[in-house]
Amino acid sequence: MKRCALCFMVLVCVVNASSQSKRGRAGGSASLADQSVAAVKDYFERQFTKCGDSYYSGFHNYDEQGINQYKNPRFVIARVNQLSSADRLNGISWSGQIDFVYEAMRIYNRGWSSWRNYNHWKEFTFNAIKLGNRWQIESDQALRFRFYQKVSCSDIGSGANTANTPSRNMTPVRSNGQIFSLPLLAYVSSSWDEYGPGYDETSDNHIENIYMRAVGYITYQVSLPRTRKDLVVIARLSSELKAYTSDDPTESSDTVLIVNGHKQGVQNVIPDNGIGLDYKWFIPNNILRVGINEITLKVGEGKYSNGLTIFKPIELRLQ
Repeated sequence: MKRCALCFMVLVCVVNASSQSKRGRAGGSASLADQSVAAVKDYFERQFTKCGDSYYSGFHNYDEQGINQYKNPRFVIARVNQLSSADRLNGISWSGQIDFVYEAMRIYNRGWSSWRNYNHWKEFTFNAIKLGNRWQIESDQALRFRFYQKVSCSDIGSGANTANTPSRNMTPVRSNGQIFSLPLLAYVSSSWDEYGPGYDETSDNHIENIYMRAVGYITYQVSLPRTRKDLVVIARLSSELKAYTSDDPTESSDTVLIVNGHKQGVQNVIPDNGIGLDYKWFIPNNILRVGINEITLKVGEGKYSNGLTIFKPIELRLQ
């Protein structure tokens, strides 16, 4: 298991330097530093689309899919490496690190998440090497690029207006008409007083859980049909102290489920050894809406508040 910030694989992208000549300054070719930034940008834009003041990319990572937005982005040379005699004899004329930085980012899963600062959610760094007349671009986060896909600006409105909503073909909720699955990262809003939501993933980039610390809430949305049936919500949960099992109530979290603004009862969620337990809430039909319904898990209204961990997509059953 590993944190989401890094995927330690390296992908080498070779870019013909001659393709960068069009980026040269008036009256001469671009400097090697400028060429390095242009090469990284070309590599990046294979998976990301610039619309207005932001880069966007669709992502599809097993049960999670949606759109990422990076506002006011730029590519910055973070380090220029000193070349050795061997480097020069081997044909290397420039080597350095370029960071992709931005003001803030957010995720769309049926609705926009809260903005997240760059310093806390740093995404991509690239190593650029000029070898002969080619650029080699290496990224520690190369594995991530398998899960990104280019989107058109029409998928996210004009792109310049961040209030625009992506097209519904990015909706991640899965359903057979009676059973609905809410992917872990498909939350539309969340706030916690210490940290989160963060997530853990396996070595093959499967989202293993999301975790949130202390007091706060996380909200999902699901579109329901007209029905006379009641709803059962099943969530596999632990308190944020998830690495072991304990029956000490001071390490648990009193968790309330709120559906469309109606509180549906508090359950005491224990820390549970990295696996979690299934907790069920039964929702009467008269609370449900035709169309969008909001499902919120909240910690902080009971005696114990030790955050929350969700271990698999939340399941909703009409029955």
